[in-house]
Amino acid sequence: MLKAGFIGAGGRSQGAHYPSVNRREDDVEMLGACELDEEKLAQVSQKYEFPNTFTDHRKMLDTLDLYVVYCVMNEKWILQPALDCLNASKHPFIEKPPGAQQGLSTWLGATAKNRCSPLPLVVS
Repeated sequence: MLKAGFIGAGGRSQGAHYPSVNRREDDVEMLGACELDEEKLAQVSQKYEFPNTFTDHRKMLDTLDLYVVYCVMNEKWILQPALDCLNASKHPFIEKPPGAQQGLSTWLGATAKNRCSPLPLVVS
């Protein structure tokens, strides 16, 4: 069973990613959600019955044994959570564009490549 976490609980996450992953309940265990807005966090926690919720993504990465982390947020905020996932040996899943500035895709790719174990950087 694939263990998944989520960073971000905004409209895009709730409209696309949470429902898509939830439909794969036989293959994917939705272990944790992280969101700064506690009202949005409560919404997804209740709707998808997350056993773990966080307002700090680093705590989620340190606490849970996740294979993939969906990082779904505005591109101006995506770099640090994606790097934190890679540095915690978690597979980040991010949407296009992976950054608001030129070169961020290269930086993320280089970080993924330089990890001790090969980690895919999934960009949809």
